[in-house]
Amino acid sequence: MLAGIADRAQPVARGGTPEDIAGAVAFLASEDAAFVTGTHLVVDGGILVGPRHSWDPATPGMSDAIRQLIAASAGGGKA
Repeated sequence: MLAGIADRAQPVARGGTPEDIAGAVAFLASEDAAFVTGTHLVVDGGILVGPRHSWDPATPGMSDAIRQLIAASAGGGKA
């Protein structure tokens, strides 16, 4: 039932898997991460980027409102 929800909810259009988490853990446990300190490694498919309109250019939202305000101020009119 949850299949397909992630494709619409986050920039990485698929649900996360245990392997996604395991890859991050393996990196942090490896010598490649020896110089990594005090950070968060967010493995969430981009869900924390924000609502869809903040990352999907095909979805109208905040960026459209900002463009309209800029266009209105450039033309001297009101939005």
